[in-house]
Amino acid sequence: MANPNRLARKALVMDSDYDGAADPAVSRAERALEQFRRQHRAQLPEAISWLTEYHAAWRAHPSAEAAQARLHRAAHDLRGSATDLGAPLVGRIAGSLSRLLGFVAKPPAALVEAHIAALRAASRPDADPQDPVALAVAQELEDKVAQAIAREAG
Repeated sequence: MANPNRLARKALVMDSDYDGAADPAVSRAERALEQFRRQHRAQLPEAISWLTEYHAAWRAHPSAEAAQARLHRAAHDLRGSATDLGAPLVGRIAGSLSRLLGFVAKPPAALVEAHIAALRAASRPDADPQDPVALAVAQELEDKVAQAIAREAG
């Protein structure tokens, strides 16, 4: 077993320059995260494409539980990965769609359509995640989902 006094002295030395020692590691981690985002951001259009495809299948058979389940899973997965990919607005809208599909047995088709359209717009390469109109649309979608869930709960 190591001498506790030696370990304590080493810990004190490390703690005295913690910020200086941590800065390079933090910088490396930030660069790695940005590289990860750049590499995987290209997957965002593919995820939107899958979501659109699942939406078309659900729209063709809205009473089919499997179609709604696939659409729900795609929205849920997109919600989970969008923030990591540097697309927080996409994640927010996908989360709203995921809640709608997860808590409302027969979600209003127009509300699902609005989410899909908003996701397409928010995932464009030139989309501004802080655009006031985009944020207002996301808030309105969330409000409509909350109302639909409240009606479902009765």
